[in-house]
Amino acid sequence: LNSVSSPSSRLCQCAMKRGYSPNECNQCKSRAQAGDEARKAAEKALRAAEEKKAFKMAQRQADADEQEKIRKRNEELEAALREQQARAEAEKQALLQKASEHQSALKREEEARLKLEAELARLAVGGPSGSASAGLTSFGASNFKRFYEQREPVAYFDELMLAIRSVVLSYCEFSGLDAKVGLDFFAVLQKEAFEAPDALSDLLGKIAYAAQRVWTSGKRMGGKDSREFCSILNAAIRRDDARAMPFVATFARAVNELCVVRGARDASALKFPPDGALWRGGGLPDAHRGFYAPGVRYRVPGFLASSMSRDVAYNFYYQAYDQGLPAVLWRVQLDPRGQDELRYRCKHVNLVSRSHFGDSEAEFLFAPYSAFEVVSVQWSARPDDDTPHEVTIRAALDNRKEPEDLPLAPWY
Repeated sequence: LNSVSSPSSRLCQCAMKRGYSPNECNQCKSRAQAGDEARKAAEKALRAAEEKKAFKMAQRQADADEQEKIRKRNEELEAALREQQARAEAEKQALLQKASEHQSALKREEEARLKLEAELARLAVGGPSGSASAGLTSFGASNFKRFYEQREPVAYFDELMLAIRSVVLSYCEFSGLDAKVGLDFFAVLQKEAFEAPDALSDLLGKIAYAAQRVWTSGKRMGGKDSREFCSILNAAIRRDDARAMPFVATFARAVNELCVVRGARDASALKFPPDGALWRGGGLPDAHRGFYAPGVRYRVPGFLASSMSRDVAYNFYYQAYDQGLPAVLWRVQLDPRGQDELRYRCKHVNLVSRSHFGDSEAEFLFAPYSAFEVVSVQWSARPDDDTPHEVTIRAALDNRKEPEDLPLAPWY
């Protein structure tokens, strides 16, 4: 075809040879249409090829981006794995260190046992083994004070376990019980200590909490005189036997880290009973009523447990009455100003935070030889669980400021 300015002006060979109009040559017209369609098809195919090429390029770019993401993710995972491996190695080293410290602690326990045996042999006094020291009249003259002042804070659980075992065995010796009864009881206490919540952290670093938990144990020793450890410990303090005092003082030093709060700087951080009133229930033989006269100041030769709950006190004086003793309800009064002002806070009592009884007893524990003053007494004509004797005592603000020669309570 000859290209001209418009399709209508195209002239085919037929038109040139025969003088036909282009519109009259159907054959040439068909050829022209076929050429146009072929050109359009070629253009379409070219566009399709370009689109396909662009798609493939976009796909390759997407694949490259995905591969880059995978590579970065793998790098992050490898870094996390290396960090995890480093932490695991650090934990492994820490456990190995703990194991090494444990072995060292066992060695120290054996060395301490031998040393204490030698010390006790040197300090042994006359009379039957385990007998009470003669002439104990005051805190200032007690073996407890002497040994307590020599003791450093307890740093390792083997020291605490040695003290507990020795206190129990000393009690067995004094009471004429077979040593096996005491060792079996110690094994029960030790198992209970290791199975308690937070036991591992307490035994490895918070010895005072572990000691406090043993104090609250409700387990009883077998044999003819079934007692809890707290009762055995207080009996040892009252006997004041020089042979047992190193171990009693060690345990008391551990517990007192939580009872004595002189180092506190924020009164609001310490628990305080409503109106400063604490309660204690028990029995009081008639022979000791005369000691508790208003105005008498005295010290208690042992730990003194009390509670924010009057109901808890009732349970204890009910048990005492059930065992044949006249029931007594003690009200231990703290200075109410201690609620907000630290200078009026009793420095040697605190809430027991680690207890086998949880929060049910709300126990406040006074340190051994705490000082008190009798405020008032109300003697009951029939001191039973309904109408017990009622004695109100006031706790001193700071034991260190009280005379060391105050008389000792004969019963508490």
